[in-house]
Amino acid sequence: MENLREIVFKCDRSGTLIFLNQAWTKTLGYPVSASINTPLLDFIVPDDRDIFTGVLVNLAQQKSVSQLLRFRHQSDRMLYLELYVQVDSQSEFSGSLIDVTAREEASHLLSQSKDQLEVRVADRTEALEQTNQELSQALEELESLQGQLIQAEKMSSMGQLVAGIAHEINNPINFIHGNLFYAQRHTEALSKFIAEIKEHLQSNDHFQNVMEDLDIDFILGDLPDIFQSMEKGTDRITTIVTSLRNFSRLDESGIKVVDIHEGLESTLMILQHRFRNESGHPFIAVVRDYGELPPIACYAGQLNQVFMNILINALDAFDESRLKQPSQNNQNKDFCLQLKTSTIDSEYIEILISDNGPGIPKAIQEKIFDPFFTTKSVGKGTGMGLAISYQIITENHGGTLDFTSHLQKGTDFRIRLPIQHPLH
Repeated sequence: MENLREIVFKCDRSGTLIFLNQAWTKTLGYPVSASINTPLLDFIVPDDRDIFTGVLVNLAQQKSVSQLLRFRHQSDRMLYLELYVQVDSQSEFSGSLIDVTAREEASHLLSQSKDQLEVRVADRTEALEQTNQELSQALEELESLQGQLIQAEKMSSMGQLVAGIAHEINNPINFIHGNLFYAQRHTEALSKFIAEIKEHLQSNDHFQNVMEDLDIDFILGDLPDIFQSMEKGTDRITTIVTSLRNFSRLDESGIKVVDIHEGLESTLMILQHRFRNESGHPFIAVVRDYGELPPIACYAGQLNQVFMNILINALDAFDESRLKQPSQNNQNKDFCLQLKTSTIDSEYIEILISDNGPGIPKAIQEKIFDPFFTTKSVGKGTGMGLAISYQIITENHGGTLDFTSHLQKGTDFRIRLPIQHPLH
């Protein structure tokens, strides 16, 4: 908890702080020891204190509440913190505070810039046509940037959620897994003890009847199988937690040397539920053709976002194909995703993600990487996934992202990345 970047706190029901982690000092500057037994309200900007009071009132009716609040740094600077709070008991509540100052300031700047541009466009439309065109183009770029920020924030939030879930699962499963050894050892000791008792009480009819009623022999024979199943289950959960952590990579925001296959497998694990149909049986096959790849210097979290966007588009295309053509032949069609990796030369690697879906119509292929372009219905797509993916590969990594597609045959997305990042 002390290593978390977000502030974790606990208060009594009056709002007085009774626990803080070190992120409190790193974020707001106040020493933890001096802040304990102080009302949390004292650190909130006066204009927002009524909002916090309202949060405490809402806690009486809801189990958890979230709210954006402004806090005062020790240096008198104002910070925006996202408050997440939940009731622990009748006398205590706990929660976390996440610093979102950069996001809020960027949002305000974007809003101000957009308003200013719109005023300038309105004033000069009739007199200066050329200026109007330039301002319109600037406005489009601004909206594109805003969309990218929104998408990036969504991915960041998802990464935090995934990492939080993985962390919460990891602790209890380690406890269970660690105690299985002792449970097995104690069971073996009890089994030996029961065997000794059986040997000495063979002539006791009452004891023999009790043993038969309880089916002790079956229980003793079944217990090792039960423990083995539990051990396999905890191993499986541990594997899933590792995949979740690898996908989020919140602690690796800079350039890191990573295994590309780890990122692909983590993304597939996150999307595993999409590979099954309504009855739970697999309807999408995943074919892996992994080559020998050297470790790659890259922004690991960003690459995972690219894999996620491309794979989700393929899965959505499969779903759309099944819904639009619910014929018997189409229902029985073997949908397939293929992931192939290879080393091109001493400088580049290639990642090929292929599907045998409906393909992309030729008329719209040149628009695929345009911001806000989408063929999905309203509410299902923002049109930013592939645009951001293209930017991540080409601008952030110095690589290339292209595709080939044929109707009713499928689509191939080809990613080429330098082994050594230009800035590494």
